[in-house]
This record gives sequence, C-alpha cells and structure tokens, in this order.
Amino acid sequence: MYVSLVERLNGIQDLPSIPNTLNKVLSELFVEAIRYHHRPQGAGPYTAHASVLFLADQLCKKLQIGWHGEDVDNRLLNPKTLSLSQDIIKGVAIYMKEQKNEIERAWDEVLST
Repeated sequence: MYVSLVERLNGIQDLPSIPNTLNKVLSELFVEAIRYHHRPQGAGPYTAHASVLFLADQLCKKLQIGWHGEDVDNRLLNPKTLSLSQDIIKGVAIYMKEQKNEIERAWDEVLST
C-alpha cells in the first residue's frame, strides 16, 4: 500500500486500520475521499470527492491554516477532475484568507470538545 512521505514522517503508517476505524462512523464515500486526498487520481469512483479534499488541503497549507509540516509547496495544483477555473480557486483562496481567524477558531472549538 502507498504511504506518502508526509504520512511516514508523521508516524501514520498503519493505514489499513484507519479506513476500518473511519468506516464505523463515516460513509464509504468519505472514507475513500479521505484515503486518496493526497493522490485523488487513484480514488476510482471517488476521484472528484478526493480532488475536492486535495484542493482544500492545498489551500489550507498555502494559507497556513492548521498543521502543514515543514516544507510547504507554493504551487497550487488544480485537479482537472473538478473543471474549476483558476479564478474560482483564487476567489476561494481569497475568501479563506479573509476568514482564516474564524476558520481556526471554529476548528479549535471542535478539537476542544
């Protein structure tokens, strides 16, 4: 099974058990989208869903929202599956930047409960 460098560096190597745990609380669609969000082209029927998470993950890293590791790639890859224009992605990025404090506050609230 593929294990990304980020997953290896963070000790997330027991990937087969992660989907089994997630399957207990999430639908197959969410589990597979999460599983393949670092490489959405391998998600089969869930490629579009994984691509949305891939793009969201990239935007969060670029805007330094949440944990993003040491090496942040400044490129922003646009998954072809989503058929989104760069203008739409730029608009989302601007909105996220404006809402960064609120996004982080809401996430902190989720994690503290």
